[in-house]
Amino acid sequence: MSWLMWSYQLLCLQLVLLHSLSFANLCSHEQSSALLHFKQLFSFNQYSDYPSLCYTQLHYPKMKYWKDDTDCCSWDGVACDMVTGHVIGLDLSCSQLYGSIPSNSSLFLLSHLQKLNLASNDFNLSQISSDFVRFPSLTHLNLSSSNFYGQVPFEITHLSKLISLDLSGYHLTLETLFMKGLVHNLTGLEELVLENVNMSTVVSGYLTNLSSSLTLLSLKGCELQGSFPDNIFRLPSLHTLTLFSNNQLTGTFPKVNWSSPLSPGPDSIATISLHEVSLHLDIESPFLAALPGKLPSPSQLEPSSFGLKVPCFPIIHSSRANIESTF
Repeated sequence: MSWLMWSYQLLCLQLVLLHSLSFANLCSHEQSSALLHFKQLFSFNQYSDYPSLCYTQLHYPKMKYWKDDTDCCSWDGVACDMVTGHVIGLDLSCSQLYGSIPSNSSLFLLSHLQKLNLASNDFNLSQISSDFVRFPSLTHLNLSSSNFYGQVPFEITHLSKLISLDLSGYHLTLETLFMKGLVHNLTGLEELVLENVNMSTVVSGYLTNLSSSLTLLSLKGCELQGSFPDNIFRLPSLHTLTLFSNNQLTGTFPKVNWSSPLSPGPDSIATISLHEVSLHLDIESPFLAALPGKLPSPSQLEPSSFGLKVPCFPIIHSSRANIESTF
């Protein structure tokens, strides 16, 4: 009889714990309210000229279906910590948003955010708020192709936990001070995408000390000028480097015997895109012996297409990398 009583008490305790846990997982009223107030900043414009990203994935007004009588952790685009109930992820990419984000926006009350994706919306040529710094736990930030305008705020470089940063956009400007802060503070950065951001005043030397964790660097159409630092090619983890459409950028590939094991070395790079970049490729016999990848034949690879200044060389085949032009 005592065994049955003990089993009954244990079952009751488990039910109480499960009940408590279910409430702990619910989004708090403060977070729900912050999200609903954020929603009120926008109208939904299904006729905007959305970037190609939105044609490769479903685009619809995610926030339109947020309701104040439901758990915000179940809302489309919202991700919560299953233990604390904190909102840790917000993906509103391709959500047909039209409006702006003021510095006093309730968005910045979501202090536990780790991932924020606002890509491919229309923020009506508004500036990126410096209050994004109020997300100290942020690891992923994507504001690309969202019609922001003006100078990228230096405060973003204070987000020291960032792993991935994408600010691509035609109306943004980035200055040397930002790059200096990025190099100094974002030491764990793995992906940096700044396509079409105006970087014409950036001193290219500040690219020298980018995070050694960097796997992807895309600086397409950034109006970079001067000599590109060749030690970028030696970043140990770099896999993809995109520099094309920077027709004032010059530089030289490093003189390296790529047949030898390198650590760090350019053998990690799988893709280099260089259209409209004037880089001098200094090819020597050790280099020709075993490039860590595959170069197309001269009929496929033309200096005029790449902006490369190269001598004639024989067809080379390998398996690990490509130097390619992207049109």
